[in-house]
Amino acid sequence: MIVGEKRLRFIIREEISRELSLRLMRESRVPDIVSYEDMEVIRRISSKQDRMLRRGSKGSRVGQLQRILMSLGYELPRYSDDEDFGGETRDAVRKLQRDFGLKDDGVVGPDTAEAMINAHRGLSYPDSQETDDTQQLDIEIPTAVKDPSADRRALLVGDSQMGGAIGRALEDLVISRGWSPIRVPRGGAGNSPAGKNRFYKWGAQPSYWMRGASSRSLFDAIDANRPSLIIVNLGGNGPTQASSFYRALQDHAPEAEIIWIGAPPPVTPSGGSSDYVNTGSPSREVSQYSRTREGYNEEISSVVGGNFVDPYESEHLSSRDRNPGDGVHVRDPYASSFVSSEVGHLV
Repeated sequence: MIVGEKRLRFIIREEISRELSLRLMRESRVPDIVSYEDMEVIRRISSKQDRMLRRGSKGSRVGQLQRILMSLGYELPRYSDDEDFGGETRDAVRKLQRDFGLKDDGVVGPDTAEAMINAHRGLSYPDSQETDDTQQLDIEIPTAVKDPSADRRALLVGDSQMGGAIGRALEDLVISRGWSPIRVPRGGAGNSPAGKNRFYKWGAQPSYWMRGASSRSLFDAIDANRPSLIIVNLGGNGPTQASSFYRALQDHAPEAEIIWIGAPPPVTPSGGSSDYVNTGSPSREVSQYSRTREGYNEEISSVVGGNFVDPYESEHLSSRDRNPGDGVHVRDPYASSFVSSEVGHLV
């Protein structure tokens, strides 16, 4: 009988679940603490009827998850079912994910929830024959044809610079290097319309992406797509909550490389920023405004570290006064040359 690949993978996963469950029972590490209500929260995540659980999540749903983990032998000796998804719970989830051949990102999404359901189902297999010898399956799984960009997803997020020439140059760069940009979901996010490849909001500080509907759109897209590259272009409007935003990106995409581009220096005393001060002396205004933005970059750089790109250090923006635009937003050809020289080697 010829068995299709999907069916074959299902059979193998069921066998893994069964053997794992039997091993846990033999080691007497399976407490009887899981109720129907506990399993229901996992079933809802598996069927995408409820939100994922991840580090920082709190409440009864987390307690239910923790009891299921402990019932499957993934111990939580320090905090048990304290209803707080902290580091101990994340590590237990990662171990379960590795045991089931999943990406160990510590996020309980549909695939991880399904694995937990299968493992729990294995605890109640009727008439199972325990043996000391694990049955080996001598089956060769055909290699699926895979889109080479499937594991090279990139997220672009920022302020109005990301919505302008710099953002276009970044999008062109990642696509040319074989990355697949994550698209803005239905409903949009900030000023970015649905279906586009860049999340941006005019006038945004990092704090903007930590609240409201746009924050949910952004982090749901990260959880669903698991980017391995994130490029942030924020800083010109201020550094508020830069540290919190950076940590949130790390928590939601623990394996992603994060590149943060700061604010470019202004070349005219315009741009509409609240940090612009009208002194009556254009040269003094530019100098004062420039120092303010440079300070923003220094504060963000102290958080991000080595992958911070400071436009103040780029020679490609030094002649922008010949085509200044509004004095703040970088135009082409300066944007393209800046991205190519200062970001290209990092992607």
